[in-house]
Amino acid sequence: CCHKILEIEKIMREFYKFYLTEHKNVTNRRLHFLGILLAFLFFNQDFTGPEILQKFGHISRTALSR
Repeated sequence: CCHKILEIEKIMREFYKFYLTEHKNVTNRRLHFLGILLAFLFFNQDFTGPEILQKFGHISRTALSR
């Protein structure tokens, strides 16, 4: 029990050091932000608007064309 918790804590500490090191570079931070933003916009387009309701059969195709 406690051994696993200490192991996870060690892994997270090591990862966080790596994460901070990688994000010291301004270009890397900007690219990371851009990538997250683009991914959010890409995935968000499929889950908003009336098209999602049509996928689940709540709106007919003719109602969308009006």
